[in-house]
Amino acid sequence: MVDLRKFNKGRPPLTDDERAERQQHSSKKYKAKAEHKNLSINADMLKRLNSARDLAEKNLGFKITHIQMLSILLTAYDKTLKGTNA
Repeated sequence: MVDLRKFNKGRPPLTDDERAERQQHSSKKYKAKAEHKNLSINADMLKRLNSARDLAEKNLGFKITHIQMLSILLTAYDKTLKGTNA
């Protein structure tokens, strides 16, 4: 019969080098994720954004995300600004 008490259960402990490497990887991952920002809008603005997105999807013929719709709107806004300043 095998004595099960001889076997270590669970995960083996990390060495200091492995722990430092994981810490560095984690901080790089966090910094990369920090580039994303959340934007809060009220319900009325969300309805307007969704309706504009639905219209753009119908015109384009494929689905787009909120981020893509905001990019389209900001690009159009930039073009109108350049047109009025010229």
